[in-house]
Amino acid sequence: MLLSAVRDIRKLVKEARLLGYVVSSGACLLVGLITLYFALSQIVAGVAIALFFIYSAITLLLAWQFLNQRPQPYPLSDHLSRRWH
Repeated sequence: MLLSAVRDIRKLVKEARLLGYVVSSGACLLVGLITLYFALSQIVAGVAIALFFIYSAITLLLAWQFLNQRPQPYPLSDHLSRRWH
């Protein structure tokens, strides 16, 4: 697994366009999280906690609406059975 990560990093460095996508994606994520935490710090604690924990559900619903990415069940039982066998 470590070797594949090193291979992916080498590929990333060689392809400037892909590197630009990765860096810009990381920058957008950083700005989004900073603004989220700043906004949550400005409101009442109870509302902030509720918003923080439903943030992923809101993201899922928005992705379904705007990106046509339907939610899919996570096969937790399959994941656990493969891990323990």
